[in-house]
Amino acid sequence: MTIKWLRRVLVLMPAMFCLLSGCAMTPPPLKTAAERPSDAVAFFHNLDAAVAHWGVRDAAAAPVAGFPYLRADRFLAAMAPRRQDEGEATAWIDAMAALDRDARRREIGNLPPVALADAPSGAGALGHGTRADLMALADRYAAELLAHDRRAPGYARAVAEAVSVPDEYRTAMRVAGLYPLAVVPVAVVTEHVNRRFVEWHRESWDRLETRGRLIRYDPAASDLPPVDPRRIHAAQGRDPMGRPRLTADDADALVWQFAPVIVQDTAAEYDRWGRVAWDGDLPQVNGAQPVIYHYISHAFFKGAPILQLNYTLWHPARQGPDAPRIEHGRLDGLTIRISLDTSGTPFMVDVMNNCGCYHFFVPKKGRILGVLPQPGALPPLVARWLPAAFPDERLLVRISSGWHQAVHLATAGAAADSPSRTYGLQSYETLERLPRGDGTSESLFDAEGIAKGSGRIEPYIFFSMGIPRIGSMRQRGRHAVRMVGRAHFDDPDLFDRIFRFK
Repeated sequence: MTIKWLRRVLVLMPAMFCLLSGCAMTPPPLKTAAERPSDAVAFFHNLDAAVAHWGVRDAAAAPVAGFPYLRADRFLAAMAPRRQDEGEATAWIDAMAALDRDARRREIGNLPPVALADAPSGAGALGHGTRADLMALADRYAAELLAHDRRAPGYARAVAEAVSVPDEYRTAMRVAGLYPLAVVPVAVVTEHVNRRFVEWHRESWDRLETRGRLIRYDPAASDLPPVDPRRIHAAQGRDPMGRPRLTADDADALVWQFAPVIVQDTAAEYDRWGRVAWDGDLPQVNGAQPVIYHYISHAFFKGAPILQLNYTLWHPARQGPDAPRIEHGRLDGLTIRISLDTSGTPFMVDVMNNCGCYHFFVPKKGRILGVLPQPGALPPLVARWLPAAFPDERLLVRISSGWHQAVHLATAGAAADSPSRTYGLQSYETLERLPRGDGTSESLFDAEGIAKGSGRIEPYIFFSMGIPRIGSMRQRGRHAVRMVGRAHFDDPDLFDRIFRFK
């Protein structure tokens, strides 16, 4: 398999060497941009300068060049060529405006008090009094610019030409690191690890190695009434972009309803996952307060938009005898994603470490016909089928000690005799505005989307794979999930690129 794959890589290499990742052309400006309200333009210029100066840029979504009130994630960027009519275009632009508004709220919330002083002095000072005042101005000026630009001929087309979400891979790094040669041993090791994952998931529960004590974590009880996702999809319809409509209560109910049971092999403190908090300049994980952070994303299933429920948990560190020495370091964790098809039925679970590594798929049996060819990349890791009792029973994920890999999936009836605890659910946005003891907040992630204090030595070893700061924990929207080839966890076409579905 490795030889066949290597031949494909060598065939594709000339094109890769001819194009470097920084060569994208700047989109043409909107014809009426010079006529925009000057105070609104100046406000966003100053705000962006302050955000850059203090290093508080939120990296989960990408700014749309030339439109300071818009940001896009990979799903919204993928919608650009899919727009069909004016209603879809309006909804699409409104969604990007909402994404920018959310990011601005986090950035303004994370600015230091000196940036808000009434009498601004020095770089990075805005002088608008309070965060609420600054956010109110941001909302006002964003609405003014959006209303102004929408009157311009060809506005939606200009936005579509400007939308771009940066690739997490750097072709220049791969060229400098002689990727065609360096990737061969990486591919061999990756195939070996993939076989190990498959063996874990084929093994019976009782025969899996246990380093410490298995502790079971169930989601805490909720006051929200149960919901049928199939009924929500059928009754509430879809927005103009085709996304299922959800009320806030529906979203919270779905997140709780599909929240997995976690069984953690606990041999040391580094296995006690929980709430993230600041300890001076470094984040720490409080295992006495188990918490899973959640968010909803969108993707495509056979070309139609679908919902995805994402559950992220954090460990204090990756350590222990099972974890490769080069991966040891502060902070570790997993993201478990449950994807619902167009009727609201779960058809896929995929899991990755929060660095983007060890990504694997668990499809529902009978929903896929096969795997599509992956030129220049290894086949995807399909560890097993989803348990037949899911979703009637809650999904259970068993996590190993130290290395913190998901080594088995079952349903809630497994591990019934294990000591049990409950965990809370918090919005992922909590991590992006993590409170400090003095009333201020700071994002867990830096302006490049890297979790602070989570560095590893892996960049010195895997530089040639083209992923900056590889091995560090990353923010949502910033996960490269292959060293061999290219793929992003939040690529909305990921499933359609990989699988042939019934």
